[in-house]
Amino acid sequence: MSVERLWNVLPVVAVAGSIAFGAGVLAATPGSRHPVNAARFNRVTGAEDATETLVVFLVSSFCGASQDAQLKQAMREDRSRMLAEATRRGSHVRFVGAAIDGSFDSGIRLLTEFGTFDELVLGSGWMNQALIQYVWRDLPGPASLPQMVVLRRTVHLAENDIGVGHDIVVRRLVGKAEIRDWLRDPTSRF
Repeated sequence: MSVERLWNVLPVVAVAGSIAFGAGVLAATPGSRHPVNAARFNRVTGAEDATETLVVFLVSSFCGASQDAQLKQAMREDRSRMLAEATRRGSHVRFVGAAIDGSFDSGIRLLTEFGTFDELVLGSGWMNQALIQYVWRDLPGPASLPQMVVLRRTVHLAENDIGVGHDIVVRRLVGKAEIRDWLRDPTSRF
């Protein structure tokens, strides 16, 4: 692994490790499947091979459109409907909130106004890891907020391994009106 790549990966690993440790998730025995994620995934999909939908929500407290009260309400209300819909279809959905604020505190405060997320990416401004991955480099898109990127990937759960396929962009929504409309229209989601 190149030094440049290592510097891109280390902050994500450090944050993810800290969050996982703080949540008591690292209690798994060596060599075993991660009990929390694998059990949750299997419970929802009922299979070892499944499709996962990842909904990445990019916002910032210095963005006026990210402060929209109707957008916050739509995210809080429609997230649970999306989860129920996905469960009925036997699929799995995860929500990632990414606040590109310069401070963790302001990012967490903003994201909690939108409801709950399965994962958070906070800080670093326009060099936030979620922006690098979903706007600048890996899956490029417009540098505009708020933004929601809907991805699909294949996940394979084996006895001692989790295999994750490449992310495929299903939909990219830019701006508060486009995101609100998508959230409120169940026929357009999956």
